[in-house]
Amino acid sequence: MIFSVFEVFFTIIVGASTALLCLVEGFADFSASSLDYFAGRISDKTGRRKALAFVGYSFSTMAKVVLLFASSVVALSLFRIIERMGKSLRGPPRDAWHSELASRDIRGYSFGVHKALDKAGAVLGPLIAFGLLSWLGETPDAFHKLFLIAIVPAMLVLELFIRATVSLQDGRRCIPDLNAISFQQPSSRWLISASVFSFCALDRLASLLRKSRCSMRCSISPSSSRHLLLVSSAIASVEPASSP
Repeated sequence: MIFSVFEVFFTIIVGASTALLCLVEGFADFSASSLDYFAGRISDKTGRRKALAFVGYSFSTMAKVVLLFASSVVALSLFRIIERMGKSLRGPPRDAWHSELASRDIRGYSFGVHKALDKAGAVLGPLIAFGLLSWLGETPDAFHKLFLIAIVPAMLVLELFIRATVSLQDGRRCIPDLNAISFQQPSSRWLISASVFSFCALDRLASLLRKSRCSMRCSISPSSSRHLLLVSSAIASVEPASSP
């Protein structure tokens, strides 16, 4: 819900430039994968996957609280980058914990349900934001109320983590020797191809802002233009990407 309106709030309400938004999003994407290796490595060594995932979700939730008080470009930029760092911290331990909790015969189904619920939330969030802003108006106060509502599910997730008592099948797993892994030529070609396509991929926010500017040239009202951004964000959420 928050990220579907962040570009609108950041550029239109707060007044940041599009160039700065793209720069912040670049650092946010880097932050979202900066701790993957270390989080996965620590979870393998300690076996405390649930605790690490909880810390990651807590990190993101506390960053969201900043939105209730942030009104400057600097504070919002830091929020976006720090919140994505929580995603990087929780991702590998959570997925490893998930694979250990699910029995082997339903492991694929279990991850499929997880991904389906993830995408359902990614679609419903922008649509709920659309309804709230249509009802409350597109003022700074309305955006802060929306941010407050969005924190509620984040707090519920932390509550579920605290109440979860399911024990892992095996707390410690053997750590593969990364030095012994050799990248054969087909694997290297795949990695190079994936890197090139990722580098050339059009950022979602750039696409949404382009829609906004096209709608302005087509004489669509500013309010309708922002509504178009929210609906487009919901549609763009249905893509093969990692969990938020």
